[in-house]
Amino acid sequence: SSSGALLDPSGAAVGAVTVFQDISAIKALDREKDEFLASASHDLRNPLGIIKGTAQMLSRRLTRNSSIEPERLSAGLKTIDATVTQMVALIDQLLDVARLRMGQDIMLDCRPTDLVALARETVELMQAATERHILRVESEPNQVVGDWDADRLRRVLNNLLSNAVKYSPGGGDVL
Repeated sequence: SSSGALLDPSGAAVGAVTVFQDISAIKALDREKDEFLASASHDLRNPLGIIKGTAQMLSRRLTRNSSIEPERLSAGLKTIDATVTQMVALIDQLLDVARLRMGQDIMLDCRPTDLVALARETVELMQAATERHILRVESEPNQVVGDWDADRLRRVLNNLLSNAVKYSPGGGDVL
């Protein structure tokens, strides 16, 4: 609220004006922004965890053996590269959310996508970052193709796998 005095031509106070403004919508928007930032932080931490885990695993193998098999090194570097690509996709998704908040439309990139292959790729990427967990995809049929936005589905799968690994710190199977 804000207020001010009403003055007559001689400068004498003859009254007052107080203005009240309902800021509940502003508060709600601020709360949504905080939730969005928390979600974005979570989504960006997952791939960073994969990059860090892969780099640490490669480093441990190198320290233990004073060398590392070229295939293992190549696989680790591919994992890091794929995860950086995933982070770029996440940043693009953050831009999508910003567009939505500004009232703009976003376009889904739906194209024929094999959900089983997408799940296997995501599991392979996550597996490279953990040695305590055994991640695998069991699917019957071996292929499920539909018109989907692969990047958005990959994000959902990555979050599910990341949470499964995070909340089973002792390791084990993740199916």
